[in-house]
Amino acid sequence: MGDADPLAHHRGEKTIASEKRLSREGIRARSKREDGARDVSNREEEEEEEEEEEEEEEEDTPSETNFGAAASLRFGINEKDDKKRMVEPGLYIVSTPIGNLDDITVRALKILTEATLILCEDTRKTRQLLTLLGIPSKGGRKPRQLLAYHSHNFYEQREALRDRIVRNEEEEVIALVSDAGAPVVSDPGQDLVDLVLEATSQASGGVGAGSGTARKNVVVPIPGASAVTTAVIGSGFKCDDGYKFCGFLPAKKNERMRVLESLASETSLLVFFVSPHKLVKTLEDVAAVFSTPPRRVCIARELTKRHEEFFRGTCEECLEEFSKEGRARGEITLLVECGDRPKTTKNNAKDTNDNRDSTNEETDGIDVEKTLRYLLLERAENPLSVSEAARKVSKELGVKRRVAYSLAQKIKDSGGGNPRR
Repeated sequence: MGDADPLAHHRGEKTIASEKRLSREGIRARSKREDGARDVSNREEEEEEEEEEEEEEEEDTPSETNFGAAASLRFGINEKDDKKRMVEPGLYIVSTPIGNLDDITVRALKILTEATLILCEDTRKTRQLLTLLGIPSKGGRKPRQLLAYHSHNFYEQREALRDRIVRNEEEEVIALVSDAGAPVVSDPGQDLVDLVLEATSQASGGVGAGSGTARKNVVVPIPGASAVTTAVIGSGFKCDDGYKFCGFLPAKKNERMRVLESLASETSLLVFFVSPHKLVKTLEDVAAVFSTPPRRVCIARELTKRHEEFFRGTCEECLEEFSKEGRARGEITLLVECGDRPKTTKNNAKDTNDNRDSTNEETDGIDVEKTLRYLLLERAENPLSVSEAARKVSKELGVKRRVAYSLAQKIKDSGGGNPRR
């Protein structure tokens, strides 16, 4: 055998190299095709996501447009101009959250952002609230001023503030806030609102709303969170006859009992603000006054906050629970269940009419006699005559005038004595 052909060997090597090259190129081509397929798939997925987002935006757009259209129809606001519209100068009574910051309204945020002067009970608490709400330190284009306005300093400030608000030479947006909830309701500010409205009325010549003369409101209420309505809603008590908000009860027991006794005949739901350290004493007084028939009460505590609580039961049950050490704490709203309406029958109505025809019957009894005795004998200044006292009692208590006159004459002739019991 001879030696191998070197050319053949070279050709074989070239063939192997060629096949390797083709193999590598095939792998690269296949890899590119796979990458291309992946890119196409990714692009398709991205396009599908974009289409879904566009569809969602299209779905959201009509509701926003409808809301804007509804607002423009209701308030006369041009939807395009509303974004550019500045807050009108004036005094805004702004409700703030009573515990949960999410309860702040869009209107309140807008007013507080634009306000250059904020009247507040405690400047520290209001400044903290503004910080938590993300409201900048400037009001519109001017520095914002926080001014303390509370029960201890309102007297010396109210007239100057009234003039500043009514004249408003610098076209200021002025906000009045309390530490929590709606201002003016058992909070400072009522006197200022009254003064501003009175001065505005005088400046406009006493023009009323019904005169056909359009004028801007200098005082604008901004509604929001309220402990009263929140407590009424969460109590579960009926309020078919409405509810009566009584604010804080007097601190002294005698005065507190007098107020509660004056409310004993109320058929509406009663709502009070109560300090934690006075809750037990207040419950004892409520139990004494509303004992026949006994009424349930609800203690609404820490409303809208993390430890919100509605405790319902009799006064005795509530006393047992809240007499425990450390149990009565936080902001408390006390509700007393509505009373039963007095039942009136035809016989009762007839008996009442018969009684009013005679001074010897217990008509409106002690109330009529006490009132006449006060008007005739006990009034400190300018006691009334028999005729004047009879006319006043007849008008205010619904007693027939001749009956009131006869009883008044007897009291006048007797010159005193203890009233009947």
